[in-house]
Parts: sequence; C-alpha cells; structure tokens
Amino acid sequence: MSSPTPPSPDARGRVNGRPVLTSIDMLHIRWKVFGPLSESLEIASDARDPCSDCRPYTNNDPLVRRPASEPPVSSLKVELDGIQETVSYFLQAHNGDEHGEWTRASAPTDQELADARDGRFTWGDDEQGNILVRCCGVRRPHVPPWLTVSASDRPYVTIRDYVDAIHAWLRSYKDDILYARSFWTDNPLPADTNFYIVTLRPTKVYLKDGEREASEAVASYTRGAGMREWVERYMRERDAA
Repeated sequence: MSSPTPPSPDARGRVNGRPVLTSIDMLHIRWKVFGPLSESLEIASDARDPCSDCRPYTNNDPLVRRPASEPPVSSLKVELDGIQETVSYFLQAHNGDEHGEWTRASAPTDQELADARDGRFTWGDDEQGNILVRCCGVRRPHVPPWLTVSASDRPYVTIRDYVDAIHAWLRSYKDDILYARSFWTDNPLPADTNFYIVTLRPTKVYLKDGEREASEAVASYTRGAGMREWVERYMRERDAA
C-alpha cells in the first residue's frame, strides 16, 4: 500500500498549526550559489561545526533522498530574502520625486482585494495601482517571483528536489540578485561574485557573503532553544546506525 501524500504548508508556512522547519539532514548541505551544481555543494559531517569535514554532494548519496523539511511536505513555496528590502530602500530614496517613470499594476484579484482589507496587500506603490520603475537614472530592483518546489519521485520534497529547483531558480535570476545586492555597496558587483545559501526555514532562502558566515549561521541555529536536543538526538542515532 502506498504512503499517503503529505500535505502542503498553508500561506503562513504551517502544517496543522506547526511551522515547517528545515530538516536536520538539509542543514548539513553547504551550498554556493551561481556555479554549476556539480561544483557548488558539499555535505558536512556535522552541521553544528562550521569547520566540519565535508564530502562531495552527489545524486547517489542517500542523504539527498531524505525530506528537505520537518514535517515532510508535498510542496514548498519559497521566497528569496533581502530583495524586497532593497525595493523599499529604492522607493524611500525617490519618494516624491516628480521625474520618475511609472507603470500600472495589473488589476487586483479577488484574493488580493480580500488581503487588502486585512492589510496584507497594497495595490501598486501608492495604493492606486502605480508602480515606480525608474527614477534619477536608477532602475527599480526586480524581486524574483516565489518558487514552488514539488515532490518528484517520493511523496515528499526531497533534498535533491529542493536543491535542483532552488539552484536553477537562483541562477536564472543572477543578474537581478547582483543588481539588488549592489544597492548596499558603492559599485556594481562583479559577475563572478558568489554567495552562500542558508536555509534556516525551507520557505525562505538567505544569501550570505562568505562560506564561513553561512556555516556559522547554521551552527548557531542548531544551538538555539528547541534545536539543540533535536540535533543531538539525530547525531546519536545516525552515529549508532
């Protein structure tokens, strides 16, 4: 008898009222963005140690067939963190400028109208459907659309499903990401700039500037309240197997 298909998270990233977390297996992935997939990932022996030994990430590794999330889910809707903040900075910097270039937003859907009544949706930048696209020679940063990662050969989204989809997604928006990140620097970022991915929540991708910074973020997360005991139990059971 086949296993029942796990549910998908709701709009708040929850299943049966519980937040969907990144699986401990997924926390062992060390991940550089933009390069070829075969050259961009490793699997740490211990996610708690930023200096942990790593083995190559391969599609034959048993770990990549395990769930990417806890609890396992049949799909994940993922966003890239940080870009929307850059858009907010752009809008604040050009607030009230009369020489901006504008376009019209598409008509809101019924769901968006309902969200607007709850304060969760704003039509355009001015609540009247107008969107500022350029001002003072500066182009508005583009926010990559959310990505839905679906299960493939298992009932749940595996680490391989997640990695394959997210890596390709981020590579396809490389120019937009580099442009947005350059807002916090004095000069455009070079094309060979790399970032390192941190997925402390499977529904949100964070980009760190350095490999050590990314691995430190994961290690710190595993030592947090509610995580330490879970991770230590996982490591004991894995080492005893």
